[in-house]
Amino acid sequence: MQQEIRKLSRQNMSHTVDNYERYFVLVRNMMNSVYFNEYVNLLENANELNYITADKLRLYLQSVQANNNLYLDNLAVYIQNLDRVIDKNGVWTPEEMFTKEYLLDDAPPETWLRRMKETDLFAVMPASPFKQVNMKHTSSSGTFFTLMTNNHFQSNITILSFSRANRLVEQFHQSSTDDRFYILDSNNSILYPSAHASDLPDFEALSQKGGDGVRDGDYFYFQQRGESTGFSYVNLVPVQSITSQIHRLSAISTALIGLSIGFGILFSLWFVRRINNPIRQMIAGIEDAAEIAPVDTRIHEFNVIHRKMQSVMQQDQELSRKNNVIRKYAYFNILKRIRNRLHEINDEVFKGGPHVFILFDITFFRTLAHAEARQPQDDVIVRIRDYIQVSLSGALPESLLFQLEPRQVLALVRLPEGQHALPEVLESIVQVLTVDRDHYIATIAVSPVFESAEELPEQYERLQKRIRQRPLTSTTALLGETASDGPTRLPVFAEEEFANLLLSGSMEAVDKVLDYLSPLQRAGGTLDEFQRFSLLIVNKVNQAVAARNPEQLHSLDAMLPYETVAEYSTLEQYIDFFDRYLGVAVRLLKAKNEQLDPISRFVMRYVEEHPEEDISLELLASKLNITSNYLSSYFKEKNHMNFSEYVNGVRLGKAKTLLLEHKDLTVQEIGKIVGFYNSNTFIRNFKKLNGLTPGEFRKQFGALS
Repeated sequence: MQQEIRKLSRQNMSHTVDNYERYFVLVRNMMNSVYFNEYVNLLENANELNYITADKLRLYLQSVQANNNLYLDNLAVYIQNLDRVIDKNGVWTPEEMFTKEYLLDDAPPETWLRRMKETDLFAVMPASPFKQVNMKHTSSSGTFFTLMTNNHFQSNITILSFSRANRLVEQFHQSSTDDRFYILDSNNSILYPSAHASDLPDFEALSQKGGDGVRDGDYFYFQQRGESTGFSYVNLVPVQSITSQIHRLSAISTALIGLSIGFGILFSLWFVRRINNPIRQMIAGIEDAAEIAPVDTRIHEFNVIHRKMQSVMQQDQELSRKNNVIRKYAYFNILKRIRNRLHEINDEVFKGGPHVFILFDITFFRTLAHAEARQPQDDVIVRIRDYIQVSLSGALPESLLFQLEPRQVLALVRLPEGQHALPEVLESIVQVLTVDRDHYIATIAVSPVFESAEELPEQYERLQKRIRQRPLTSTTALLGETASDGPTRLPVFAEEEFANLLLSGSMEAVDKVLDYLSPLQRAGGTLDEFQRFSLLIVNKVNQAVAARNPEQLHSLDAMLPYETVAEYSTLEQYIDFFDRYLGVAVRLLKAKNEQLDPISRFVMRYVEEHPEEDISLELLASKLNITSNYLSSYFKEKNHMNFSEYVNGVRLGKAKTLLLEHKDLTVQEIGKIVGFYNSNTFIRNFKKLNGLTPGEFRKQFGALS
């Protein structure tokens, strides 16, 4: 009996070690993935802190920390060249971070800075009691492990996470009342003690007494080393706990033997009847893989077995759930083509057999897409994701769901042999998602069947392209494996005629665009083609306004045309947008044309046609046979702007168009084309007008082109 109880204690220890090792690997891989975040890369080599980018990084860190499976109190990024720490709560100097948010009595900020610079790849600091200082009031924050990662290729960046140490013990270690649990690093230094420092055993002496399960005084000693981290996990189980169980079992066995002799066959029959029902209940619970129902028996041993079986099944369910999380992280890395330590298990997580990807893309109308309704939008996505999970798992149990993008849900489905339930399931999902078409529309794309893990990234990228080929309809669209055969013949749009009407301030320019949209839809124009056409119109408007009235560019930019068009999916949305957007542009141009005098008209036309030249007041004044001083004063009085401001506005308007339409040209080349021969001058003026550098503008809005 003692051997069996020791064996159970070893199994409990193995489960504890497996849980901790998986957790440390999971958090390490999550922290490594932060290095690939675009906002981290933007801040890494920045000369000064961009607070907009920092806030976007804060929101990203906040979303990762909110994952309950990670048991994190906080996730932070230290940027050495900016000397700033960014976490879920904001931006801090290291001194503020480690004297207010995470105060440790024996670790001043200088100690943290040294640790962050000296950490090699990955390190786990001992669990320590942290404090928080708020308005001169100090309170306990909790006991946290501090995990740090450094990357030799991004030496300016250190990632920190603060894991709730006591919460991890509750989740990962099944303990009795008086047992003592410790975690030691590879140097046998204490990382986590369940007892006070004064009660710590002599670990070196214990390890010299023999193997696992030896007795030392009042405790049995169990130790196991983790394969991934090299940490040692030690559990001291009280002898009294094991002895009491043995005594109880022995007493019950003796009593049963005595009673069996006294009552003979009568008691045997009664005993068989009593044990048959609870055993049947336990077996039925195991076969159903569900929670074992309470057993109505007074036999202590059955209760012990029942509790143990319940515990084992609960641990098995918990391990299955955590394995599912790790599988999702592995698939995430495969789909995003990220190479890190998770690639070692990529071949294990993908089971053979026929698979398909199903991508669900949700586009919200204005009732749910504006900033004030962001929370309802997120709630709708969660409900849709849960509904898809239930629908797929019911008919296709081997389905796995991801949410790699805010408005997309990706399902990886393993198709059972000889079954064709997928079309029926998708048809049912389409009918349900169509019910709320007044608030959003859904696009569903299905990949071809594939059987290899190497095909995962390619199939995912093909689905992303396929989504953009959805027809422009106001209802849920289910797209097949491939696009329609043959090229689509789209109606021709008269660009030059539109540009001339626009420059003249004629409302016919608006009609020209609105009259083109319906034929474009009837000809089979896809969502992607509508967005490219919209980008063409926006760029034409941008050129015209920059040439005639650049000081009014902010009026159009306030309508956010690039970001707005990217969310449209119906003909009505495009008609409504262009009716408003072009109406504002035409009125601006018409008003400016009515104000233009011959001198201003000549200056504006010359600047628009020769932006690359070294244009000066003296040059244009000589062409008009007037003095440069007179031209400068005259132009400012008539147009309410300096001559140089106008020239810069025209050049920067043309630069925006070139950045989006000619991705083969570098920023420096575009600067020279529009008359900025000094790259720094071009970038400074562009950012002053648009709030973004040319490179940032191209990256943010270039996807539409």
